[in-house]
Amino acid sequence: LKTQQENKDYKKMTKNVGTFKVHEPGSIGKELKTLNNQMIGVFNFVLTVGGAFVFGYMATKYAFADSGQDSFPLQLMSGLILGTIVFFADLYFLVKEDMR
Repeated sequence: LKTQQENKDYKKMTKNVGTFKVHEPGSIGKELKTLNNQMIGVFNFVLTVGGAFVFGYMATKYAFADSGQDSFPLQLMSGLILGTIVFFADLYFLVKEDMR
């Protein structure tokens, strides 16, 4: 009786192991469309964050061009700060869109 119960529990646990999902005929196109949308989102994300960094870097360079001092640390910090702000804002919208 105990062996029968163990076999029954084993079959219950493994009833969906080893089965593979059969795709519908049109599901590959749907998956490719989803992948395309995700790749566009990643490209937009990288472009936006990079653009914010470059903007912060160059804006500081032009703002302090006449001071005659090396403003590289200030340029780097302002670029990183703007890039970080845009990074988290863009990440928020990506996650928000993904939750729908």
